[in-house]
Amino acid sequence: MNKRALWALLSVTVAVAACTCLEPKKAEVAAAPRAGAPHTDRNCKTGDACVVFVDVADCAAKGGVTVDASQLGILTDTRNLDIYWVIRTEGYEFTRDGVKFKNDSYKREFDHPKPGRSVYSWRDRNDAGGQPFRPYDYAVTVAKADGTQCVTLDPTIINDM
Repeated sequence: MNKRALWALLSVTVAVAACTCLEPKKAEVAAAPRAGAPHTDRNCKTGDACVVFVDVADCAAKGGVTVDASQLGILTDTRNLDIYWVIRTEGYEFTRDGVKFKNDSYKREFDHPKPGRSVYSWRDRNDAGGQPFRPYDYAVTVAKADGTQCVTLDPTIINDM
């Protein structure tokens, strides 16, 4: 193959690749929350690594324990999504009930809790149906390595965004 043909083939390949990148994908278009959805810090969907990071600045102070998504949205049609809470601050770990829902309504959609010292997870089935924007308040409780419990944080997961 001569140089001119090789350059022409390369130019066509680059042009096709550029056009493909500029077209919105169906999955990206569908990733937006429904109209009228409440504000969230972040939304997760099927195929995402849904991770909520937990940081500790001051164990004893209100607001000293934070998460990077105090309002976490789970998009419509997302099913069986594992949500992971990860402590980023050294010297702290989750208590036995490190991520605990505040009332029994969570049982309709959340199961398979997996407690761990620095990583805690729940599976969100997001299949209860009914009204959209179903909020689930939960508590995040961490402790120092010596067992001293920190102030509890109270974020929310909103299903069916």
